[in-house]
Formats: sequence, structure tokens, C-alpha cells
Amino acid sequence: MNDTASSPATEVKGVMLPITRVRMTARGASDTVAEFRAWADALPEAMRSMPIILDAAHHTACSSLLEVAREYGLRVLGVADGKLAPTAPACGLAVLPEDALMPTRARSTSSDGPASARNVQEKTVAAPASAAGGRSRVVQTPVRSGQQIYAEGGDLVVLGTVSPGAEVIADGHIHIYGALRGRAIAGARGDASARIFCRRFEPELVACAGVYNVADRMRGELNGKPVQVWLDGDDLQFSSLD
Repeated sequence: MNDTASSPATEVKGVMLPITRVRMTARGASDTVAEFRAWADALPEAMRSMPIILDAAHHTACSSLLEVAREYGLRVLGVADGKLAPTAPACGLAVLPEDALMPTRARSTSSDGPASARNVQEKTVAAPASAAGGRSRVVQTPVRSGQQIYAEGGDLVVLGTVSPGAEVIADGHIHIYGALRGRAIAGARGDASARIFCRRFEPELVACAGVYNVADRMRGELNGKPVQVWLDGDDLQFSSLD
């Protein structure tokens, strides 16, 4: 008797994946495309094949954004319900409700693309306990370009360098004892208390609980120094650990 005859041909399972939400704030379609193109130019290696959800503060045709996204190798999975929703079906894109995009957040914190963040000079703040309350993952080797490391349910500790084009993600905090030259995403499931700590700050992108900043908006006096990154309200904050 063939056991597979009575078994289902497919299985449907719910999963949670780290996906970048790109929110465009420019009012005109041409300005929106220009902003998107500039953001992609800032970190081409890290952007390649990145899965994203599109969002916009103003009515914009999905087709123009989709064209630029594909030009840079981005993988658009859908759009957030809102200004892009009317034109999404014609582009073959799914419309995702807000609660599906931020399932664990008590409040919605939009990621406004490469919004300017303030450099805050403070005394060193001790790293709090694991934000996600889970088990930490320790990576003892450098994270090389093209690699993605994810610490589900806890903190991520990287003893070496995170190379350009590499990505480290954690549901809790991220500790990097080498240089951060790639992408670091803490609080991937919406934990607003998650922080990023690194010995040498040279990132392509950093994010905490869905709010992020890219390289060209973070160059300054903290570049190359030990830095911590955290979320204060809807803004990312940066301070030296020296």
C-alpha cells in the first residue's frame, strides 16, 4: 500500500521572516523614485535580492517603484495597506494589512527609509538583559559578504567582523566585537528595547524594531568608533561607547 496516497501533497505553515519595509515619504512620483534610487545606490551589495515590502506616505504608482526595485535586484513581496494599495493588484503585488507587518508591536513604528537620525553623546549604558528573553547565539567566525545570520528568540553575539554585504539579525540585541561593515537588524520581531553594540561602527545599514538608517545618513564623528544604537520613540539614537 502506498502511504503517500493518503497524505496531503502540500503543507501550509505560518512562518516569520526578517523582511525590510521601505517607506517612501516624497510626495511626487519622480521624487519618490529619485529617493529610492539614491538609497539603493548607497549600498548596492546589501540591497541585492533583499526581500522588501513597499509603503508610501502619499499616493504613488506601484509600477514606478517596482521598476526601480527590480533594476537593483530587490525582491518586492508586496505593499503595506494604504497609499499603494489601489495600484498594487495591477502590478501583481499582494496588499498586506498593518497587523501582518508588525505582529508583535503594541504600537506601529513606521520605518521611513533613510530618515536622518541624531547622534547623541551620552555616558556608556550597560547592555540590558536579552530583549527577547531567549537563548543567545554566538558566532565565532567573521560573517562574510552574502551571509545572513539570524538569532531567533534571543541575542546575537559576533566575535569577528561583519563584512560589507553581510547581514546579522536578532530578535534581541546584537553584539559585534569586530567591525560592523554590513547590515545589523536588532529587534527583528518588533522588540523596541533591542540594541546594537559594536566595536567599530562602519555599517551599511542598522535597524532596531523596524526603524532603520543607511550608510550615507550615518557618516560622521562616530564612524569607526565603538557605538551603541537604540530606538527612542520613532527615532534611532547613536552614542559612543568610549
